[in-house]
Amino acid sequence: SLVGSEMCIRDSTPSENGESVRLLNSNRDIIVTVSKDVYEDYQNIKEGDRIMAWYSIMTMSLPGQTNATKVIVLP
Repeated sequence: SLVGSEMCIRDSTPSENGESVRLLNSNRDIIVTVSKDVYEDYQNIKEGDRIMAWYSIMTMSLPGQTNATKVIVLP
């Protein structure tokens, strides 16, 4: 089952191959990886944006890391 999480982006880091972006939330406790397959304009998500991200599994590390299965940038 999917979990949805609303977050404000603190930092956005493109992957080395340019096919995804790693987003750190403002609480610094979640890193979500968003690929072009999940959100077409993934490279335009920037610091200060608010997003809703859905994912199924998160690592137990600190910060937790996950791959988004769906993303919406909130207005």
